[in-house]
Amino acid sequence: MIQQPKRLCIHGFDTYEQQKVLQKLEKESLITIVHWFGDIPDATLSIRKINRLKFTLQTGKRPYDTFYNEIEDSYLKTFIDMYARERYTNATFHEYQHIFSLYYTLFAHYLYEANIELIFFSNLPHFGADLVLYALAKKLEILVLITHQSQFSNRFYTLDDINNYHSFLDNNGYNNPVPIQNIQPTFKKHLFYMNIKKRNFFPCLKPLLLKDLKMGLKGKRGRTIAHALVHYSKCKTFRKRLEKAQTIHVDFSKKYVYFALHWQPELTTTAIGGRYSDQIRAIETLSQLIPDDYYIYVKENPKQTWYQRDELFFKRLSIIPNTIYLSNQISTYELIENSQFIATISGTVGWEAISGGKNALIFGQAWYQNLPGVFHYTPKLKFEEIINYTITHKALEIAYNKHLNKKTYAGLVDISYKALVKDFSSDQAIETLYNSLHYILSNPKGSK
Repeated sequence: MIQQPKRLCIHGFDTYEQQKVLQKLEKESLITIVHWFGDIPDATLSIRKINRLKFTLQTGKRPYDTFYNEIEDSYLKTFIDMYARERYTNATFHEYQHIFSLYYTLFAHYLYEANIELIFFSNLPHFGADLVLYALAKKLEILVLITHQSQFSNRFYTLDDINNYHSFLDNNGYNNPVPIQNIQPTFKKHLFYMNIKKRNFFPCLKPLLLKDLKMGLKGKRGRTIAHALVHYSKCKTFRKRLEKAQTIHVDFSKKYVYFALHWQPELTTTAIGGRYSDQIRAIETLSQLIPDDYYIYVKENPKQTWYQRDELFFKRLSIIPNTIYLSNQISTYELIENSQFIATISGTVGWEAISGGKNALIFGQAWYQNLPGVFHYTPKLKFEEIINYTITHKALEIAYNKHLNKKTYAGLVDISYKALVKDFSSDQAIETLYNSLHYILSNPKGSK
């Protein structure tokens, strides 16, 4: 949150509604848009072209080159984790290093002598190129503001640092209160993004015919027909490993911790999972925390494909003691109910657990991290702290409503969440988001 007027570099915000809002704010002289990286007609550069390296670089000395080594040391590993989802190929470490350097050069030239005062992201950096822009902004001490859609209807967060995802910025009493919400003391929630269609009896053939071959024929995202056939082969191999590794029957009489795997690649691990974007590392760590007579029941995400599920993933998982890999056909709610507590990187399963009275251990950052019953892993955490804690539902409701009213704004910064908005209207979405962004961009920076 900043004082006007400000010179902005925008990343994202490329839906029709978001464009209208930001263009209106500029017309009112609240902001000046210097650069806009987005998939819009008048963009400085399309995000699609950036992600696919379809841009031309200037020849000459690179601005801010003295900062490069430090930024590469701090961010390259996370960049590779993020960018690998875009390439879906077996790029070498050195190829990723070259790509990182090219992005650094691209954004350094755009920021050099542009007098940018704020870099405004519509979502957490999680594709790779956007992380390089973020890292450069931080090093240059350019103010960063990130919006992120919440799971509450028509509400979003703001933050100024990726590492503050769990705390967010306060809205400083902005007049957009949320009516008091009663939390049903049950585990089950309706999550529109987890709607799974009827079982697909051809899980590899369908994406090959409907997606990969089409992308290969058109050359989209650098794909070729060969890529499509490789993906098909990897999918078939993954399905065989899945069938071999998973257990269909569950023994609920055992003491166990339920670990729900995240769908990968996704923001919830690459951006806010930290070192535990490697989910096996979290399970290995959990195994060290719990008593020897406890089990870890690991369930695969129903939407997971072959990506990040290679032979070595299953090999590592198989040597963790008392760890059982379950079929994704088993009810997650039954697994929560019969567990001693649940563990996740940052997943919604943690919210489902605590709202029903079951404690949650998280390894990354989560929006519900500061609510009762949630334990963030550190090496000092003791098993007894988790197992002996009892959630008071009333205290949970109070903390939840305080969180909603103190940390969120009205509006949609991710249009896919319009499914949560009753009687969605584009005009109303523009007005609501305009009011919130006008306030955010007109006022001093919020507190954490």
